[in-house]
Amino acid sequence: MATISAENVEKFCKSSVPLFDHLNIKFEFLDDGVIRCHLPFDRKVSNHLNSVYAGVQWSIAEVLGGIAFATSSVPGFVPLLKSMNIEFKKPAMTDLVAQVCFTEGDAEKMQQALKAEGRYNFELKSTVQDTQGNVVAEGLAVYAIRKMG
Repeated sequence: MATISAENVEKFCKSSVPLFDHLNIKFEFLDDGVIRCHLPFDRKVSNHLNSVYAGVQWSIAEVLGGIAFATSSVPGFVPLLKSMNIEFKKPAMTDLVAQVCFTEGDAEKMQQALKAEGRYNFELKSTVQDTQGNVVAEGLAVYAIRKMG
């Protein structure tokens, strides 16, 4: 998989989707294919119940699919979100961490399919946890990888 820095990912996300600059998110890459998005709790991300707004939780879970694709170093292709279902388990009252796992094996499978067929669909499960480690949301996204242009 490509080595990309969390700092470069943050810069790209914040410049291409201004919402992410507003959210002050940070990314983290772990050796086992785990990608995390950290969201600090702030009044600007809360709702009328003073919990993290559901759309913000959805956003930090969904962005990780594009980041997973970016780690795969497949030039000339772009990820497109086909669908995302999210189940909210409990109110999110603290900083949050959204997480996915996209391994080298996942990346190799995608690269092979793109070479052979020129397109690829994949599912990516995500979890969103609060600072106590409680799962506040779980998501399942379906992405379509297609040629750019």
